[in-house]
Amino acid sequence: MSRIFLSRQRALGDYQPLSRNALTHLLERLGETAQVGRPVHPHLLRHTFATRAAARGVDPLMLADQLGHTTLTMVRRYIQLSGQQQAGRWDRIWHDW
Repeated sequence: MSRIFLSRQRALGDYQPLSRNALTHLLERLGETAQVGRPVHPHLLRHTFATRAAARGVDPLMLADQLGHTTLTMVRRYIQLSGQQQAGRWDRIWHDW
């Protein structure tokens, strides 16, 4: 498992991952400092990553795999395209033919 959020404290000669509570508190403080205007929590980062990846055209199967989902059902919420995005994709499909 990769470690994304590491503590500043070294233990056993290596940086250790932040606990779930430590990460939640850190994100809350950073959100308040940045005046985000809404609670910032780990799931918000996950949701933002997935939404932006889907908007940039990441393959839904790759996104599902990255998020640890076994089906596309849970990924559907991230890949809702606006009418303009849908039109642009259809234009590219027809243009390539």
